[in-house]
Amino acid sequence: MIPVDKITPTMSSTYGAQYDVSKAFDDDYNTIAHTKIEDPNDYIEMDLDGNYKIAEFLVMNRPDGHTNRLNNSVVTMWDSNRTEHSCGTVLLVTNTGSEVVKVSCSNDHILVTKVRLTGSGPSLNVAEIRLCVGTKFGKSWISQY
Repeated sequence: MIPVDKITPTMSSTYGAQYDVSKAFDDDYNTIAHTKIEDPNDYIEMDLDGNYKIAEFLVMNRPDGHTNRLNNSVVTMWDSNRTEHSCGTVLLVTNTGSEVVKVSCSNDHILVTKVRLTGSGPSLNVAEIRLCVGTKFGKSWISQY
């Protein structure tokens, strides 16, 4: 298990202090990370303290309306050579609050140093983010989900 304190998250903008990027990693499903409205390049980026094989990207949608803002967001990863690798797209099934969406990364053999969730507008809102990393013992969580 990799502790959350080994992840350095950043966000393209912040809607307000109560919506900062730390809310996506605080294990409280009632708080959200939220970029400014109409941020044309909204994203949440995670610099990882090391190289990891990311097998799945999990994101929990905000619990309180505007749930469609997460739909069609894109997960991208970079290796230590700064080569970009696509992981997949967040596709909401029910488009309701607190929905957990899993994006499976078919390139889980690549050692990743950075992961980015790019929104599809008008802003990016998430309750929680988790990364599932491949290990020789199976999968472990960056933090408990």
